[in-house]
Amino acid sequence: MMKLRLVLVAALAALGPVGCDPFDPDLGDEPFRCGSSTPRCPSGYREVNVSQVMCVCERGTGEPAVENTTASDGGFRCNDESRRTGDPGANDTPLSATNTAIGSGTSTAAYSKLAICPESDVDHFALNVTQAGMTIEARVQPEASQPGDGRGNLQVSILNPSMIEVATSKDQGGLLLATHVATSTGKYFVKVRSASGGQNNYDIQLLVSK
Repeated sequence: MMKLRLVLVAALAALGPVGCDPFDPDLGDEPFRCGSSTPRCPSGYREVNVSQVMCVCERGTGEPAVENTTASDGGFRCNDESRRTGDPGANDTPLSATNTAIGSGTSTAAYSKLAICPESDVDHFALNVTQAGMTIEARVQPEASQPGDGRGNLQVSILNPSMIEVATSKDQGGLLLATHVATSTGKYFVKVRSASGGQNNYDIQLLVSK
């Protein structure tokens, strides 16, 4: 009887854990880094370039998910930030700003397919300046608007550690650029909002340099 029991135990061990499939194709909704070889993402996931040097795999192969808010004419759809890597979430104030890794081992940060929706929405991003005299640069690329599509202009501002606005963006051929030379160390903020009472999708890149 003991010999038979040992044989059964050995047979079950050879089969591996019951009900656990290490090759489960459902990798979940959370984006993850792309692979180094082609295809860089598994079936059912698509490549999303979060920055020039970072790619993530995101579930879905069709149109991006949309938020509940749409333009009144139905011609414009807001990006769904809830499924994006580095989702800002409820970052409507500096106190709830999205914390970037700038100042903690990196000098850049980038987020793609974000949205100012509805028009009252405001996004804040926080970064740390470790030396006075460093230049803060915020680049925002809104989607190009077409007549009657409901898109509005955006504005980018830089706030100092006292949450006082010290720079606003200028339009560089469709790219919104805001720069500021920091006069002190500490936590600075980049603010993105509607400038014309409309709403729009956008990508953002942040940089701090000497």
